[in-house]
Amino acid sequence: MIIDLKYHIASLVAVFLALGIGILIGSTMLGSDTIVKTQKQMTDNLGQQLEILREENEAIETRANKLEYNNNILNEYEKEVLPLLVANRLSGQKVAILETHSSGVSDNLKNIFKLAGAEVTSVTTITDGFDFSNDKKLPASLNLTPDLDQDKITEILAKNVAIGILSGQNNEIINNLIENEFIKTEGTYGQPINAIVIIGGSRDEHMVKLADIDLPLIDYFKESNINVYGVETSEVEISYMKDYQKKQISTVDNIDTVPGQMALILAMQGNPGHYGIKDTAQDLLPPLGVAQNGIK
Repeated sequence: MIIDLKYHIASLVAVFLALGIGILIGSTMLGSDTIVKTQKQMTDNLGQQLEILREENEAIETRANKLEYNNNILNEYEKEVLPLLVANRLSGQKVAILETHSSGVSDNLKNIFKLAGAEVTSVTTITDGFDFSNDKKLPASLNLTPDLDQDKITEILAKNVAIGILSGQNNEIINNLIENEFIKTEGTYGQPINAIVIIGGSRDEHMVKLADIDLPLIDYFKESNINVYGVETSEVEISYMKDYQKKQISTVDNIDTVPGQMALILAMQGNPGHYGIKDTAQDLLPPLGVAQNGIK
């Protein structure tokens, strides 16, 4: 951490003010020569401490700049190498992407899958956790009864989105959800898929609807014999990894990074497990080139 010189200067100024007050009080009790001599010694010591702090701050700042420079080089290297490492590893596979929160990584994931030879059939983003508190109209065709609470309605909406992704049916419901901005979609629903990647995690505890959206979605896709992979970015405030892992699916907790993207491709190639940088991860990456059976 870089030392904040402004903070230390302010502290030293406060010390000097205190000394000045002490001089005014002490000069009435002691000889002025003694006070001046003592003051000079303390001032010299404080000046030396300030110079030491300045030199330490410069050294730390230089080191930080060097680390940032090296990190930028490493990031560029990773971006250059990733296409070579993932090329054609998922050739012929069809994948759907479903964001339960708007994470901003789906576009990047689409590019990674393209490099790996996979086709992304659809991308779905659930906005605001199916928040229908702002007079948004729910699909009449759902025939929702008045006794249903919001959590149950949210679960029903999530399941209907899952049905739409797999079957291409429920067009009236899906169109209503799009028109009322419950979801955003691209691509084509109803195409056969080999796998679905669910992007979870949250930056806002009030938007966490894990039990009503993510977990029922995972259950539905697993019951439909679709391989499910749960991912999130490294910077989410609230991680879903523990709950995803209880569903016996492979997880990646740093999908916004090159190692995380590489881990997902390898997991989907036949190396199930829990990968990333958080406490819930077992490894950073799967073993390269070796397929394993079963989640670790």
